[in-house]
Amino acid sequence: MEKTSNTIGEWIKNIRVNVLNLSAAKYSKIIGVDYQTIYNYESGKFNPGDQVLIGIAKSLGLDITDEIELGVFMTFASFMTVKTTLPVNMQDLAFRGLFGVSVGSRRSTEVDVSDIRKMADAIKLGLQR
Repeated sequence: MEKTSNTIGEWIKNIRVNVLNLSAAKYSKIIGVDYQTIYNYESGKFNPGDQVLIGIAKSLGLDITDEIELGVFMTFASFMTVKTTLPVNMQDLAFRGLFGVSVGSRRSTEVDVSDIRKMADAIKLGLQR
C-alpha cells in the first residue's frame, strides 16, 4: 500500500504552484506574509495561523463569509497540520467520516476548492433535513 506524509505545507505549496501558478513572493503578498514565511510553511518549519489560513481561503476564491464553507476549510486545514503515514485509502475513509465526501485515491494535499465546496454543501444539506 502507498504511504504518504501529508502536511499543510505540502498543501500550501500545491495550492501556490499547481492551482494558482504563483511564485512564493507573489503569493506571500496575496495572503499577507513575508515570502520567506511561505517557504517556512511549505518546508514544515511552521504552521500558519488562522489569519493566514483565511488569506489562503480568500486566495482560492472561497466565501469566507459563509460560516460552513470557511469552517470546512479551517477544519480541513487543521487536519492537514497532522503528519500522517496513513495509506491513501485510509485518508479517504477519514475524509468520508469527517466531511461525508470521498476524495478517492487522491492524496489530501490534492484536495481542491471544489472538494471543500462539496464538503460544505453536504453539511448544509444535512442541516436542512
